[in-house]
Amino acid sequence: MNNILVYTFVLCLQCTVSSFGQTWSTLPADLLVDMKTSSPGTALTASIMTAGTVSVNCTPGTICTWAAPTTNAFSVGSGLPACGNLGPVQMNGTGGTLYPAQALNFNSIAYNDSVPGPGSNEIMTFSGSAASATAVSALVCLTIGPPAQPLSGSDYDRLIFFNTAGYYAVLQFNNQNGCTPPTGYIGARIEVKPTAHSSCIYVLPQQTYWFSLYWNINTGVTYLYAFTSGGTQISCGAVSSTCLSNGAATVIAGNKGGGGLHQMYFGNNENGFYTGGTTTFFQNIMVNWTSAPTLMFWAGGLPASFYYTSTPSWWPSGKPWPPIGPDVTSGNLLVCTSGTFNRALVTSASQCAGGSSSTVAGGHANSIPAMDCYLSLGGRPDGTNLPLTNFNENSCYAQTVSSKPQPPTNLKATVN
Repeated sequence: MNNILVYTFVLCLQCTVSSFGQTWSTLPADLLVDMKTSSPGTALTASIMTAGTVSVNCTPGTICTWAAPTTNAFSVGSGLPACGNLGPVQMNGTGGTLYPAQALNFNSIAYNDSVPGPGSNEIMTFSGSAASATAVSALVCLTIGPPAQPLSGSDYDRLIFFNTAGYYAVLQFNNQNGCTPPTGYIGARIEVKPTAHSSCIYVLPQQTYWFSLYWNINTGVTYLYAFTSGGTQISCGAVSSTCLSNGAATVIAGNKGGGGLHQMYFGNNENGFYTGGTTTFFQNIMVNWTSAPTLMFWAGGLPASFYYTSTPSWWPSGKPWPPIGPDVTSGNLLVCTSGTFNRALVTSASQCAGGSSSTVAGGHANSIPAMDCYLSLGGRPDGTNLPLTNFNENSCYAQTVSSKPQPPTNLKATVN
């Protein structure tokens, strides 16, 4: 028994995985407002917006066009470190740019909260392939300006999609008219046409959040997700018809169909305003109508490793790194579903000794080098033929590396 314990410990020592940083999946987008242009404090214009927008599938200024923004409502804002892209962003289309994580740290768009809505917006009109889209998703990093106004029934419509029939889905902030936030908070929700609302997700003013808004124009289905700037999800609360168990707020629009994607507004299209000198900031607005994911956000977020800062030099070159995680796909780890070693983990159905196998964890897991070595030396999947005496590190880890996994030191064995 002691031999098995020590062997298991040595194997697990080698399976420690990867980096102190966070690993997020790549997020596809058709359009990105990166604001890599102009200088903070400059009054916003349509030409600045065009220069600050990136798209292969909807060329800014010709196919997708910005209108002149509302006078005195908008200016170029400083970039907000909290709004840096958590994971990579891949622009859809031939030759689309891949932005590494945290590469999108340019300017923001500042909205003067003392300018009342409705109608205080910057508007993009879509044409080309985007205009035929019947589902759309957006992600925006938004710093909320106005404080909670518990005596006000006015809303702030911060981001809106319209179709050609005038139907819409809105990211709306609400103080008291439908939402009942805790003291100091406000509610983020969806509004659709005819007027109906999702549950509220409660957030704090003067803080920065990511909001993901999805709208299926034909079915009327909408979803709103909210995350802290670091990527922690904020739930809508108790499960109901307008609050899903995954934390998303939802509502189904009564008006469905009526044509494809037409326009996107941001700013404020409702009656709310605040004269206390606050500013709401929009940064890294991303839109996807090609695949229109119901949640437009980076998957993952777990450290690839709590020990290694990068792929270790002894890690086999053909082995995925990290081997296990939510963003890992096509993993080779299997579980025997019948045969002599039923329920044991393997990498080939032939190792199940007369049985069959199935993929583990939806393909999100690979074997580690220690497991590959053990099985290659004739180790049984259920561990019943331990200890193995034919281990040779040069056979198991034969490759040109600067250092091989080192054995543990200062071990003490206790025999009862």
